[in-house]
Amino acid sequence: MTEVPIPQIGESITHAFVSRWIAKPGQAVNAGDDLLEIDTDKASMPVPSPVTGVLVETLAEEGDEVAI
Repeated sequence: MTEVPIPQIGESITHAFVSRWIAKPGQAVNAGDDLLEIDTDKASMPVPSPVTGVLVETLAEEGDEVAI
């Protein structure tokens, strides 16, 4: 299993919120495919898959706060 890192957005931003999952559990994805979108108080951005494989499960739900 591979952990999906949340990209560093800026030095002062330490958390973001999962706005929506683009990929669903069980879906095949390629490295670089967008898995989810995150929102901060300054920006929204997609989070790409770091590897090619199958998304097994999501550990954060839409609306959850995640650390960057």
